[in-house]
Amino acid sequence: MSHLAPHLRRAVAFTFAAGLLAQAPVVPPPAPATVTLTDDGAYCWYQDPRAIVDPATPGGPTVLVSSVAFLAGRRGDLDVHWHQPATKSGGSFVLHKALEADDHAAAALCQRPDGRYLAVYCQHGRDQLVRWRVSERPHDASAWREEQSLRANARVTYSNLFWLEDAAGDVRLFDFARADGFDPNWFVSDDAGDAFRYGGKLHTGPGGNDATRQRPYVRYAANGTAALHFVTTDGHPRDEDNSVYHGVLRRGVLSGSDGEELGRLSTGPTSDQRANDFTVVLRAGDAVQGTGMRHAWTLDLRVDAAGQPRAALLARADGDDHDHRFLYARRDGDEWRVRQLCRAGAFLYAAENDYTGLVALHAHDPDVVVVSTPIDPRDDQPLAHYELFLGRTADAGASWTWSPLTWASEVDNLRPLLPDAGPQQTVLLWLRGRVRTYTDWQASVVGRFVATAELASLSVPGQVPRRRP
Repeated sequence: MSHLAPHLRRAVAFTFAAGLLAQAPVVPPPAPATVTLTDDGAYCWYQDPRAIVDPATPGGPTVLVSSVAFLAGRRGDLDVHWHQPATKSGGSFVLHKALEADDHAAAALCQRPDGRYLAVYCQHGRDQLVRWRVSERPHDASAWREEQSLRANARVTYSNLFWLEDAAGDVRLFDFARADGFDPNWFVSDDAGDAFRYGGKLHTGPGGNDATRQRPYVRYAANGTAALHFVTTDGHPRDEDNSVYHGVLRRGVLSGSDGEELGRLSTGPTSDQRANDFTVVLRAGDAVQGTGMRHAWTLDLRVDAAGQPRAALLARADGDDHDHRFLYARRDGDEWRVRQLCRAGAFLYAAENDYTGLVALHAHDPDVVVVSTPIDPRDDQPLAHYELFLGRTADAGASWTWSPLTWASEVDNLRPLLPDAGPQQTVLLWLRGRVRTYTDWQASVVGRFVATAELASLSVPGQVPRRRP
């Protein structure tokens, strides 16, 4: 990744003229290298991890990401793509030909203890199959074993993979998916993903097990294998004026943010826990910096070095779907503090009037975020396209400094990802192109790769538009 560092240096030339030392104009640094992993792909944001980094591949770490193709001849193909920054090499493999032309069908990825990769995926609620494949060889994504599947007791959507301790303290592989009752359910593997079985239901919406059209939207983050943190909504923001809640799963026991036990993890298709049994992070209508926030949605979640959760949220300012705000929520001591990150604009398209550019929290420094927005967070001026900005806070989210990661783009830059690449490296992935709907897009998956100590080198020159008088 050292090839990315030179653009930090500004070239200054000196010449002598008429016996005087003259300084030439400062040459602006070139934009950092952006690598295209595929020129045809998109993903949703309720699968995790959509991208992983294998640190042990020969020749250096390898980045893997899953996406769904849309162009003619490949429409609906579920792919895994990989790139090795050190050797500038990579490739792609079709996990399932013509699975579904829907970005919700992207896979969750993980690496097994034997070094092989595992991909778990579903259609967007069209059937009851949880599907998965394991790579043929360790540290090699170019060949995969035949697809396996499990028929669940309801239609399934999304996959979220985590290694967690069960009630006995044994580490098993869990997959959290939307299934029975449109609620988050869990599946489990005792052999690192060779086979899965149904486990039970994590929780329901506020209406309980009988409210089968309430759909809580959940983001998950693990604190090692000891605990799974999650933030969840009441339902879809077009159907519910959502609040957001935080819960924790530790060794088969569910609790709120304070650790008080709420009940044991269900081992069947019903659960005694409802979304609103967990700790409130943001209540519908709560004022953030003087503006009431409504119809919230969950975007990203991380656990910091102290074991405390940080969440990125989305909400409509005073209920206005043309004025979305990105919010930053962190657990400080015994309370949640929610502050505004920046404005997120209106919506990508009217049929899903809470779809925005999204936010990613850095895996090893959640005081660092990347946002995709059509409004410059430095001065709140509108932009021609969705651009990416790197945000940093030094005061627990009370204020942010911003620098552009893309600028003056000819297309949108959407859905940033910051997969866990270890503390020393940072990997940034995103979609570049146009997302018309979740079943219609023309986008590439692109990325940049730097040493974490050189995060500033991700930025590109971006002049701040002047405020209108």
